[in-house]
Amino acid sequence: MGGRGMGGWGMALRIAWRDAVRHKVRSVLVLVLVALPVLAVSTGAIIGFTAEVRGVEALDRRLGAAQASLSAGEGAQPVVQMPDPDEGYSTQGEYDDGKAAEQPDVAGILEVLGEEPVSVRTGSGDLWQENGDRVHLELREGDFADPLLAEFVDLVDGRLPASSDEVVVTEALRALGHGIGDELPLTDLGVAPTVVGVVEDAEQIDLEIAYGPEGSLSLTSEPSSVEWFVGGEPVDWDAVLALNERGFVVTSRAVITDPPPDHLVEYEAHEATFEENAEALAVTAMIVAMVLIEIVLLAGPAFAVTARNHTRTLALVAASGGTPRQARRVILAGALVLGLTATAVGTLLSLPLAAALLPFLQRFSSTRFGPFDVPWEWLAVVAAFGLLSAFLAAVVPAWLTSRQDVVAALAGRRSDGAPRLRTPLAGVVVLGIGVACTTFGGLSYHDLGPLLMSGGAVISMLGMILVVPGLVAVVARTAGRLPLPLRYAARDAARHRTRTVPAVAAVAATVAGVVALGIANASDEKESRETHYYMAPVGTGVVTLGYDSWADGRPDWGEVRDAALREAPEADLVEVRGLLSAMDGTIESFWAVAPPRGEDGEEMPLLSESGGLYPSNVLVGDEPALDLTDSERIAMEEVLAEGKVALFTDQGVQVDSVELVRRSYDVEGVGEETSSDPITLPAATVPIADSAQVAAVVPESLAGELGDAVETLGLAVTSPVDRETQTAMERAVRGINPALTVEIERGYQRHPFAAVVLWVLGAVGGLLMLAGTLTATFLSLSDARPDLATVSAVGGSPRTRRAVAASYALVIAMVGAVLGAVVGFVPGIAVSRPLTSGYGPGPFLEIPWALIGAVVVLLPLLSAAIVWLTSRSRLPMVARID
Repeated sequence: MGGRGMGGWGMALRIAWRDAVRHKVRSVLVLVLVALPVLAVSTGAIIGFTAEVRGVEALDRRLGAAQASLSAGEGAQPVVQMPDPDEGYSTQGEYDDGKAAEQPDVAGILEVLGEEPVSVRTGSGDLWQENGDRVHLELREGDFADPLLAEFVDLVDGRLPASSDEVVVTEALRALGHGIGDELPLTDLGVAPTVVGVVEDAEQIDLEIAYGPEGSLSLTSEPSSVEWFVGGEPVDWDAVLALNERGFVVTSRAVITDPPPDHLVEYEAHEATFEENAEALAVTAMIVAMVLIEIVLLAGPAFAVTARNHTRTLALVAASGGTPRQARRVILAGALVLGLTATAVGTLLSLPLAAALLPFLQRFSSTRFGPFDVPWEWLAVVAAFGLLSAFLAAVVPAWLTSRQDVVAALAGRRSDGAPRLRTPLAGVVVLGIGVACTTFGGLSYHDLGPLLMSGGAVISMLGMILVVPGLVAVVARTAGRLPLPLRYAARDAARHRTRTVPAVAAVAATVAGVVALGIANASDEKESRETHYYMAPVGTGVVTLGYDSWADGRPDWGEVRDAALREAPEADLVEVRGLLSAMDGTIESFWAVAPPRGEDGEEMPLLSESGGLYPSNVLVGDEPALDLTDSERIAMEEVLAEGKVALFTDQGVQVDSVELVRRSYDVEGVGEETSSDPITLPAATVPIADSAQVAAVVPESLAGELGDAVETLGLAVTSPVDRETQTAMERAVRGINPALTVEIERGYQRHPFAAVVLWVLGAVGGLLMLAGTLTATFLSLSDARPDLATVSAVGGSPRTRRAVAASYALVIAMVGAVLGAVVGFVPGIAVSRPLTSGYGPGPFLEIPWALIGAVVVLLPLLSAAIVWLTSRSRLPMVARID
């Protein structure tokens, strides 16, 4: 017939358009199912591109008015970098400890560029409020009145600092009560500059930041990072390479704007990140495939009903000489019409929706978003994705309709043909392959692990879809003893598998994803809970100085005790003595237990893990405040009573002496120094089942052997203390010495995000299940109206119709949920193994039975209840009675 007749797409599209207009409810349903994912993904893409400020777009934030910024890479070692160092840089050649400990020579900047650099030093500090709350600040020292740095801050009120005892602060700090004219008491740094202005940071929002000239915030003597900025002429790639040789990492405006050819870039970023990119690509491909399958399955029943409504029309076309291809085009044209409309609506609505959400989302980000950015190429891909999903959803109904029995269709017999055994058998084979890939990927720790797990999950989903027709048929055959409504619904579902199978598969796919992610999340949570390291009995702790504050002198511990007891009179405070490990300027010193050696001369480790709240690994005393079991404490006290050092071990080691060694390390130098005169003392081991808070305890009888090394480390809080009391105690002791801290072990604290993940999984899974079940159910009821009218004609009550409607929902949801839960266990368990095998006694496995029970039992019942309440009790007659 040619393109203008039945053989072309023109008439098929006209029929599809008229059918979409005539059946508005069904059309809107398909539009929503396809448009919502397009809307969500397109909106997310716009928000993501707007929020992410990188490359050329971020240069003003990173450089201000400068041509380039420089920072130290690995000390004075030469480095290689990408044109944009944010994309990667590393040391060049063999690592050199000596050069790594040095700083690059700043004079090299002037030598290469001919410009004197302007420096900005960044560090941090603590600000204690009058109510005892601690605020952690970011501190920046530099001449922000210099034209190169002026764009980093925008003066809102007051003026910029004019001397080293003045600073400006952000609005967030002013909101805490530190406005113009107030002092900023940075007690841990020993300075309190005066606030003379309020500024906004060019990049950060709602962060507590203080800016001042060099020396105003004492960052020159504190751990901090330095960045140098240069103006003048553009810094080209040759200058970047010259600075790299001197140990600088360079961010150049000219180089990022106009990158050098690839052959001039020595750093191969794609090689360094290949494994990460491969893993991310595998996961992304899996997510895309799963979403595509889910949309196809959710929209499938709607196109199945559409095909059903065209059954007689297409049968007449076939009887008149029409070909199966022409019949398929009518159904596929409906998918094109609805798919194009849905993707256009979803894409266009994403623009105002993203614009409306951005101000709201900005409140939850501390980084300023960029200008409104619409990635049209990505939106085109998303739209094509939506159109493809609509087209694929119509392929199976179109194919089945084109192969229908013309005589049966003209006679009004509407049931599908008998299921073929080879389809579920093929599904079982494909499902087995998917399970094998997923399992092997979870057990493997090589590069193909993520790829195998992702591919296996998709293959399992496809196999599960092929299994559904056979499963539905089995349910129908075993429904003989069920009540009439359930029996009717199960058998009708089997007769009309074209619309039933996609719905069941959609529910199963959703449940499988929820179960798999739920198991992975619960197992990860179990690992965190069971590997939590207790540094003291829960609710107890220690009052002590900060690790780097001992060089400033020791407080009067009696005075500290009295101050703490004034706020917590019921607290038990015990003085703790031991061998101090602390930082003194740039020298880190600590006492260690030298591992004993066996007969073969090899070192024998005593503990797999140790460490606690005390600033020492060796305590002195006959009754130390340690978290031990009764048997462990008795064993320790017996060793101490014998005048020996108690060495804790979980390795089954036996010794009769121990060497206590003091080591020191210069953090700005290289190498480790060991005392040439270790202290040897008699000792015995104390077996413990778990990790130890300290490595050893020296009895009082041997304290004299240690000389002046023994000192008071702090006060052990041996009775439970709540958070409010801890805050009050800390406020009181900081009045004596601001470096004092009150550390209390609170036990494992579940991260709120873990609970949120489970709630989100349950909510999203529930919504998708309800969407798939209710969609398929109401479409089934619409398709089955003649059958239900017949039931009413032979005496069926309105209640029976409601029961049949609810049974449709229950059969679809329950069969899909059970199948999905079974399939979801495999990837869930497989993923949990590598996820929880990082360290410790893993892997861990925990099944979230409450979540699984909710999606497998409660949601099908909820679906049935919704259908029961919303179904019509009576139907209009389908034929006129004369």
